[in-house]
Order: sequence, then structure tokens, then C-alpha cells
Amino acid sequence: MDTRQQMIDKGHAILKKLEDNCLLENAGQGYSVKMHDAVRDMALSIITSKNPPRYMIKTGMQLESLPKEEEWAANIEKVSLMWNSIPVIPIHLSPPKCQLLTTLLLQRNPIRSIPYSFFANMPCLSVLNLSETMIEIEEVPEGVEMLVNLRYLDLSLSRIKEVPAGVLPKLSRLQRLRLYFSAEERSIKAENVVPLQKLESFVGHFKGINELKKFVQSMLLSDISCLKHAVDLKNCTIFFCRGIESVPTIFTFSSSSILFQSLKKLTLEYLPRLSEVIKVEGLGSAGSPILAPPTAAFSHLKQIHIPTCSNIKKLFLPWLLTNLQNLEEILVQYCQQLVEILAVATSEDDDEEKTPNKIKVNLPNLRTLQLNSLPKLKSICGKSGIMVCDSLELILVRNCPELRRIPPFFAGQPHTYASPSLKIKSSRGWWESLEWGHPDFKNLLQPLWQPYTY
Repeated sequence: MDTRQQMIDKGHAILKKLEDNCLLENAGQGYSVKMHDAVRDMALSIITSKNPPRYMIKTGMQLESLPKEEEWAANIEKVSLMWNSIPVIPIHLSPPKCQLLTTLLLQRNPIRSIPYSFFANMPCLSVLNLSETMIEIEEVPEGVEMLVNLRYLDLSLSRIKEVPAGVLPKLSRLQRLRLYFSAEERSIKAENVVPLQKLESFVGHFKGINELKKFVQSMLLSDISCLKHAVDLKNCTIFFCRGIESVPTIFTFSSSSILFQSLKKLTLEYLPRLSEVIKVEGLGSAGSPILAPPTAAFSHLKQIHIPTCSNIKKLFLPWLLTNLQNLEEILVQYCQQLVEILAVATSEDDDEEKTPNKIKVNLPNLRTLQLNSLPKLKSICGKSGIMVCDSLELILVRNCPELRRIPPFFAGQPHTYASPSLKIKSSRGWWESLEWGHPDFKNLLQPLWQPYTY
């Protein structure tokens, strides 16, 4: 069985071939593609004209009921009924006899219930999407537990109130599970997810921080195929968790460096008690090491996004700065208490003009720094910090009234150099209110500044 990443790579290779042959068009900075209506109609005509048919595609056709029984051909492999108006799957419906069906897409339908027998003759089903439906039952749809070949299950934003113990563990082949619910009371226990040894991607709400701890500890201790020691964790998003004070609150000191050594993107959103991005035993908030810091933590990190974390005061502590050699993008916004982005080790009494030894902050790959609505932000890298980042392309500042200085850039002498590709965008009022530590620094940066237009 291919890993999810291998399947993604194969899919991207196919998409690239189609795009290279003008059958697909780029639809937004390389993140998505689109197909011309005429090409889509031709493709659908080809795949649905085969006899017996292998595909049934009725996406967005305003259907108010399931297709008729005769349309569920025995050889059918993939069915898409998403974006329709199907309200219910009748209990008296003769269950489709689709022994070869592998993909069933029912998302974005106002389906309220699914009878137990509906899945009875779908032994090969590997992809099931029931997201954004109106299912309001107490538990997951009856019969799902018999789909032992499922690899992908999406129940996000449905109205399911509980995932009962014993259902998910039966889906032992699951690689991707999405159980994100808009209502916080709809959450799950770790015991439902821990047994899924092949799980590679999970989105969902746990019932409190303790359940999240149980889940993560199980990843570190078990033989989960691609999460063993979390070495392969590339993208981590944590949001709407009231109890988390730092990301490794849930990890031991010895595991925290291992956990994040391959991480490329970190998003922390709506964490009201977050005080530090990463915290390990033996390192105080000032960053003075009692034990050796985890040298691998964030060493491959490329993007960090921190929106709406109202308690954090310093983003990166001094001991972590040397690990950020691959960092490309920093985006921080709506953090009410944040005072410093790169916390270099310095005295509060240090004065930029009087401090002879400047502290270099080496971020050789940093391209974007976006700061938005940070009312207490006073410093990007301290009074004594100098940024070494030749790749910097954009500094965007919005609604940061206490930020009065742009840190100097280093290339031999401070205040005499800036990356030629750099653009600085802000309001005119903020730019004109800046304080300059050197008379030539403003003249150097002035041609690089652009007024930000909302």
C-alpha cells in the first residue's frame, strides 16, 4: 500500500502532464489548477461512454435524490455526487451492489441520515467523503465500520455528535482522517485514533489537552508507520486549543528536538494561553540554557504563521535563533501581547548607539516578514540585533504603532546595506514616524519603501 505522500506525488505527476499538454490551467500561484468547461465535458463524455461504465460523475447537478438503482452498475469504481441537494438516503433503498467501488464523494449535500445497509456491498471502498453534510445522528453513520479498506474518511463539519469507541479502530487501513467539527463540544478521545497504525494525516478536535497529550505520546512510543518519533512530520497546525501554553507542552525534552527536526511549516492559531512557541525542560523564558538546547528543533522550518495568539510576548527565543537557517517566511498577526519577534540576548539598558558589539541574527533564506495588528510590538530583533538575510524580499508592517525601528542589515558594516530585492510596505504615517539609528540608514531604505494600499 502506497503512503499518502507517494499517492500525492503520483497525482502531482499526472497533473503536471495534463498541464504540460494544455488540458489543465494554472489557477493561482501554483497551488491549484482548473479545467476548461469544454475539456471537462469531453473528458466526462469519454469516461461515461464506456460500457459497462466505471465512473458516475454527477457533481453540482442539483440532484434531490440518489441516482436510480440501475445507474449503480456492478463495475462502477468511482462516484461523485458532491455539491447537490440530496436530503436523505431512504432506508427502503436497495443497497447498491458495487463490489469494485473505491471512491464515493457525497460532500456538500444536506444528507440527514444514511441507512446501515447502504455500505453493505462496497467492500473495496477506500475513499469516503461525507463532509459538510447535515447528518445529525448521535454517532457516525451506521455501517461505516464494515468499510475495512478505507484509507480516506472525511466527516468534517457534519453534525455528528460523537465517535463511539470501537468504530475507528476497525478502519485499520486509514491513512487520512478528518473529523473537524465547528462546535467545540463535538470532539473525540485519543483512544479512537491511537490504534490507527497507518494514519498519516489527522484533523480533528480532542476532548481537552490531556487527550491531545495521549495521542502525541502514542505517536512517539508506537510503530505508527510514518510518525514513529515524528521524524517525518512536515506540517503542523494547532488551532482553537485553549489549554496549550507552548507546542512541546505535550512532549518530553528528549523528544522535542526529534519531533521538529523535519518540520517545514508551523501554524499556531487561536491559542489564547500560548506563551512560547517551543519550550523544553531546562530552558528558561530568557533562553539561558541549563541543559543543552535541542539542536535539531526547527532546523528545516520554512514557514511560521502565528495569528491570534494573545498571550505570547516573544516569538523566537535566543537559543533557537541559530536553528532557523532555512526559515523563509514569518507571518504574525493579531497577537496583543507580542513585544519582540527575534529575541536576541541583550540587556534592557542596551542602547543602539552605545552597544559596541552587535549581535548577528543569521537568517540567510528569509524572504518575507509580515507583521499585522501587533499593538505592543516594539522590536523585530532587539536594540543590539543585526539581521543577516540577503534573501529578504518583503517587510510588511500594518497597525504596529509601538514598532519604531527597522533593524540594520549586515554586510561588512551595519546601516550600509540592504538586499537589492527588498520591498518595505507600510502606511506613510508609520514610515515617517520611524526612528533611525544611523543618518544614512533612512536614505538607504527610502527607495525600497512603498505605501501599503488596503
